[in-house]
Amino acid sequence: MSVVLRWLLRITAGIFLLAAGLFVVAWVVSERQLARVYAVDDPPLAINRDRETLAHGAHLYVTRGCADCHGADGGGMEVLDAPGVMRLVAPNITSAVLRSRYDADAIAAAIRHGVKPDGRPLFFMPSWDWQHLSDADTAALVAHVQSLPGSRHDPGRYEIRPLARVLTLFGQFPLTPADRIDHSPRRREAPTVAVSVEYGRYLTGTCIGCHGADLAGQRVPGTPPDIPQPARHLRCAWCVDRSGLRPRPARRPRARRPRVPSDHAVARARADDRHRDQGVVGVSADAGVRREGKSAVEPAHGRRPVAMQYRRIAAVAAPTPGSRPQ
Repeated sequence: MSVVLRWLLRITAGIFLLAAGLFVVAWVVSERQLARVYAVDDPPLAINRDRETLAHGAHLYVTRGCADCHGADGGGMEVLDAPGVMRLVAPNITSAVLRSRYDADAIAAAIRHGVKPDGRPLFFMPSWDWQHLSDADTAALVAHVQSLPGSRHDPGRYEIRPLARVLTLFGQFPLTPADRIDHSPRRREAPTVAVSVEYGRYLTGTCIGCHGADLAGQRVPGTPPDIPQPARHLRCAWCVDRSGLRPRPARRPRARRPRVPSDHAVARARADDRHRDQGVVGVSADAGVRREGKSAVEPAHGRRPVAMQYRRIAAVAAPTPGSRPQ
């Protein structure tokens, strides 16, 4: 065996062992994250089930993105299947499945803290978007979820694949969003409903998970490489921001100056129109020569005459008697 081949085998074996070791470490770290227990002790919610509260809860269920993953009926669905990364499944959250394990406060903890009834974190539950949801809004949302008709639909289980575990090891994948949430017990109140910065900031709490804390746009955390489109910049790039959060600098769109045809081009366009009105065929406005079977507006050698480019502009901008705008 040659020396070169021997070194290639050693390098290949080293790379394989390094990759295997990296995956083992990533597996251990990710499993520790999934096994961590969080203490959630928020004040109990007062759940009302009147018609107005249920209607508000249904509104929150749609506008806060719950229906996008769990479905309009709460039966759950497969949200994303990224080879090598994960299979993301939103579970069935109807009463047929949740009633035996989740009471109202446990559902609220899952929404605002991203944890299960036993305190372990939910996988990829974007609770950072709703961690500041007021007690009244959370109670209305919980009431709506508990009122959903029971369904036995089984969307399957989620899968955490090797690349997701490795990205978690380097802090590039939000495996358990509960790690990023303040779990201290407190009451949460919503600002007064009004056209104000405070109420607008409260409403955009659902938007920051994708568009960033300053709404300046970003790549959505956890999305696979085959989804290159980042979340858009939602804020004015040059207006004054009264909330105190400055947007990222953006380039102001540059106004384009309209192209105005020269006098020579206008005259040639008018000449073409006069020749056509007079029934003259084969007279070129470019060269002044006669070409049988060729119109005055047709290129002589595959090149586009200037008159052809400016005819429409000239006819609209400065029409003359007898001319026919195109």
